[in-house]
Amino acid sequence: MIYAYYRAMVDRYLPSSEFLNYILAGEVAFDLTTLGQANLKCLLTLVTDEDRANRDWAAFLIAGLSLDTEEIRLALITAADDADHDTRDEAIVGLARRDRAAALERLRPLLEEEIGLVLLEAATILGDRSLISALKEIESWEGDDDAVREQLRLALAACEAGVGHDVAGHDLVYQHRLSE
Repeated sequence: MIYAYYRAMVDRYLPSSEFLNYILAGEVAFDLTTLGQANLKCLLTLVTDEDRANRDWAAFLIAGLSLDTEEIRLALITAADDADHDTRDEAIVGLARRDRAAALERLRPLLEEEIGLVLLEAATILGDRSLISALKEIESWEGDDDAVREQLRLALAACEAGVGHDVAGHDLVYQHRLSE
């Protein structure tokens, strides 16, 4: 699945890390084997890489993993506190899937000052009623980005229902910033 998108974006925003590019090409496994765990450990270290693109892609890939360990949560918390907003936002999505309290703590203040597709995705996943007022403020935004408006609609619906909604993995790859 990731491989098809990877092939289509060869000239677009990609990490400089060979390891991350191997992951995007579908050539790296994350499972309970010794190799799978070593791969995971390597991926987790990349959230503190000096290259912004590597941190961003590492946070994005970790957020999309089906695994949930203490090490994954700690890496996501580290990335969620990154100065780079792309890395931070991807990590908040990962936290929304694993640690509601940590995600909400970071997401609430951000929704009051920023409008972003990835932050709205996190709100949709959380489906927390405490986010409704911030989302309604965003609703008055005069922008014309249909993707943001659609994600805002989904986030509001999820939060008003009090039920989170997670998008499919292929949607996550599609939504990731590929043209920076």
